[in-house]
Amino acid sequence: MSAPPPAAGRPRGSATRPITAGIVTALVGLTSSFAVVLTAVSVVDGGWPAAVGALLVAASGVALLGISAAFWALVAGLVVGAALHLGR
Repeated sequence: MSAPPPAAGRPRGSATRPITAGIVTALVGLTSSFAVVLTAVSVVDGGWPAAVGALLVAASGVALLGISAAFWALVAGLVVGAALHLGR
């Protein structure tokens, strides 16, 4: 039995999916969160790398040892902030 022909304009095995309202909503939410974080840390001299690191860990959704990404984001932010503070 042969596979059905690919959809018009889409090569066989293509992993692309249409952009849905949920994806757009998530991107807008992440963009606005990122802007708020950068605005908030611009007040603190040199604090933005820790905030960006925490935001990236939180956005990744990583869960290690059954602990959610929110905790690991906090840990990442504190570690990056401490490393930058000790490096001065």
